[in-house]
Amino acid sequence: MPNPNPMQCFIAGHNLSYVGSYFDQVLLAAELERSTHPKAKEHVKNMIATLQKVAPNFVRRLREVQQVSDLCGFPKRELPAHPPEYKDWAAKVHMSFLEVWELEDLHGWLFGHAFAIGELRNLLIVLLISMDLQINFDIQSTERLKMMLVRGKEILSRYEHSALYLEGHAQFDVFYEKSLELAPLFLQLLRMKEDAIVFFAKSQTLLSSLAELEKDALVDWLAEVH
Repeated sequence: MPNPNPMQCFIAGHNLSYVGSYFDQVLLAAELERSTHPKAKEHVKNMIATLQKVAPNFVRRLREVQQVSDLCGFPKRELPAHPPEYKDWAAKVHMSFLEVWELEDLHGWLFGHAFAIGELRNLLIVLLISMDLQINFDIQSTERLKMMLVRGKEILSRYEHSALYLEGHAQFDVFYEKSLELAPLFLQLLRMKEDAIVFFAKSQTLLSSLAELEKDALVDWLAEVH
């Protein structure tokens, strides 16, 4: 079975988890649509307009995952168009990728690190929207938020562990250096000791940092690595 190059490993891992944020936002918009709040319908329209605007970007990311899947010779799977389809598709594709590498293969650890980066971006997006809906539209999300904070710590643990495994390797050491700079900020955020305004601001900063991390990886760090 062909082993994807580092760029392909990063793209497949990151996009596989990050595209979940699109489908989760679809579910949140549907939840808000059922609300009786007087401003709910208008906000749903805005959410749908935003989703329509970003849809081509997420379709591209799905296709990039499919391209790497095809390179690896995985079974052909139809790309998801709805949230339930994504959950099933993502789980199967993720498992297929994990079977590509031996435990010590750095390409596998890079895939896992990229997957954790995408998961953290997904988590922050959904967390922010859920909090917004609870604060402004009385959509009760307390239990969901608690579960997300627990899951966030689990993702952060994998994020740190995979970064540590890449430490000291000439091609990938930069991930250890740059990724772990963000880890304490995430941990502080997940403790939820800030007021809402500070929490939102810090979350947006972390989202920007993760987006920059993806850009640096694709444009600078992995472009010449084979």
